[in-house]
Amino acid sequence: MLDFFAGSGVATRVCMEEGRHSIAGDVSRDLSRYLKQHIAQIKQDLFGEAIPFRVLHEDEFELHPVFFQGQVVK
Repeated sequence: MLDFFAGSGVATRVCMEEGRHSIAGDVSRDLSRYLKQHIAQIKQDLFGEAIPFRVLHEDEFELHPVFFQGQVVK
């Protein structure tokens, strides 16, 4: 999901819970703080396991599989 108006990050949290890729951004600098609160609320699935996820920051975008599917050359 690509969300340019992420607001408080609810849609991003749902993507994380469902194991989907999400790219979120907002002009408000509060998104990071809200997203941390949402991440703390992510629950485990029926089998007691949480879907693994990783939050990438601006300087780590090359690690996202949507942007770079091959080996990254630095």
